[in-house]
Amino acid sequence: MDLIQTANQVLAHSLLVGVPIALVTARLLKPPAS
Repeated sequence: MDLIQTANQVLAHSLLVGVPIALVTARLLKPPAS
């Protein structure tokens, strides 16, 4: 078990999941400009 490789995979996965969630959350919280 390579801890560094595992940590990198977890970090990459959290970024792939977290970024879209953050974008959707920001879109929902902020009213549309139009």
